[in-house]
Amino acid sequence: MSNIVIQDDFSLPRIIKTAASGQTVGAAQVTVPHGLPRTPAVVVIEMTSAGEIWQSAAADATNVYLTADAAARTCNVKVVA
Repeated sequence: MSNIVIQDDFSLPRIIKTAASGQTVGAAQVTVPHGLPRTPAVVVIEMTSAGEIWQSAAADATNVYLTADAAARTCNVKVVA
């Protein structure tokens, strides 16, 4: 997966990365490795099935944490650092 680097007015360049495509999430929290060199500033969840998926805990330097309203929900996860 490729990264897109955006330079803005901040001191660090912004990295946009697809952390997961077609990630399956259920009612129990799922850990998704994001692959960024630091904690994401933004996590984008793009639904690819019916239902809802949300970030169930704050992202850390390694992972994003997701939970869904029911079993077998799917999404794409994008992160920005």
